[in-house]
Amino acid sequence: MAATRYSRRDHISNKIEFPGSPLSFGSPLYIDRSPIEDLAIATLNQVGSLVRIKAPQRMGKTSLINHVMGVARQAEMQTVFVDIRQADTKALGDLDKFLRWFCWVIGQQLNLDTKFDEYWFESAGSKLSCTTYMQECFLRQFECPLIVAIDTAHYLVDYPNIAKNFFSMLRSWYEQARVRDDWQKLRLIIAHVAELELPLPSNQSPFNVGLQLNLPYFTMPQVKDLAEPYELHKVGIDDFFTLQPLLSLVGGHPYLLQLAFYWLQSGYVSLTQLVQEASTDRGIYGEHLRCLCLALQQDDTLMAAFNQMLLTPEPIRLNAKTAYRLEDMGLIQSNDVQSSLGCELYRQYFCTHLEG
Repeated sequence: MAATRYSRRDHISNKIEFPGSPLSFGSPLYIDRSPIEDLAIATLNQVGSLVRIKAPQRMGKTSLINHVMGVARQAEMQTVFVDIRQADTKALGDLDKFLRWFCWVIGQQLNLDTKFDEYWFESAGSKLSCTTYMQECFLRQFECPLIVAIDTAHYLVDYPNIAKNFFSMLRSWYEQARVRDDWQKLRLIIAHVAELELPLPSNQSPFNVGLQLNLPYFTMPQVKDLAEPYELHKVGIDDFFTLQPLLSLVGGHPYLLQLAFYWLQSGYVSLTQLVQEASTDRGIYGEHLRCLCLALQQDDTLMAAFNQMLLTPEPIRLNAKTAYRLEDMGLIQSNDVQSSLGCELYRQYFCTHLEG
């Protein structure tokens, strides 16, 4: 969009966060997707529990974690948040270094000094040392439950040795927490994109136990709830029906809706202009769409499958691995049998930007 179209409006709200970052606990922009929040909170109140949050990119996984951990803190539980993306290449190159990094992150958030020399035994191996460290330095330090949320767990897929050992260790922690008193205080949250390809037997995987929560698109009542804090009536959008051209393009996609509502309430662009330019590089979705396009162009298999979807108005069956990868990117929605485009916006944009 050209900068000359900008005009400052008195009604621009400083309280509206620019979309793209996780929402903090208590944010007025956080929308409950009942009963997901209630299920997560109820599960974390159970001893030795595990909650798995699975959804494509930009669907609100981290915001959900922030919400349930905020509720947990109000209930006087200890909470820590581990973002796997923050592990650097040095830590990801060696299992022992990665597990020490993992424990260090937890210790920093709990304001506890590291004691690796006391509890990390080379002869016992990295996984057992990490398990001992978790028990002695963290779980036995508190009477209350400890929630450890592990976000962007799918980043470890590119490090199969780390992934195999780390995830099998988490599974063993989950099993210990079912029977051992100290470990019953541990509650785990693991957030990731769609199905993960891991070199793990089913009895060593943490991805087939505990409560799995899939984050869907917003329903229309939830879209109405999301629109409310943006006060769109101040820019001439007086009823929900007026938004139908936008909803026909993006459906209930959380990020795409938030981005549209942000720019609409700012007065930067009108609804008519936003819809007309939505599927072009100069529209508000231009950067998002270009990133997706570049990712597709780097993989011939994904490109071919996605082109097939663009040419077929009805849901189709895709190779499972291909469907998972396209779903990870947020481009499609899949069930156990068939896949369909995530929204009409993608059809309009990619029909003119991808070579078949």
